[in-house]
Amino acid sequence: VLNGLLGERVLLPTNGMRACTATLIELRFNRKANQEGGSKYAATVEFVSRDEWVADLDHMFALIEDDHGNLAFSDGQAPKEGTPAHLAWHKIKSVYGRIAPRSELMPPPPEQAPV
Repeated sequence: VLNGLLGERVLLPTNGMRACTATLIELRFNRKANQEGGSKYAATVEFVSRDEWVADLDHMFALIEDDHGNLAFSDGQAPKEGTPAHLAWHKIKSVYGRIAPRSELMPPPPEQAPV
C-alpha cells in the first residue's frame, strides 16, 4: 500500500508470505526534495551492535526455551499468539528463516567470527 501511495513499485520491501526485513522502517516527508538539488528520497541506516543483538537473542531464547534450555516450541509450532514468546519466535524465524537451538543461531564470539 505504501509503495502505491508513493507512486513506486519497489521502493519498500514487500512479501505476502513472510517478513521481508528485520528492521524497523520510518517514513517521513522529505522537505529537501522540493529544494534545488534535493533528492526525492533520503535514508539513514542504523545497525545494531553485536552485543545488542546477542542480548536481544538471549532475551528471546529465554522466552521460547524450557527450564533445561531446550526449545519449548518446534519450528512448525509457534507459541500462543499475542504472547511475548510468540513475538520472539517470529522474530527469530524472520531473521534466521528457521527455529533452531540457541547454539546453532548465536553469532560466534568476535575472536572466532569470520573477517
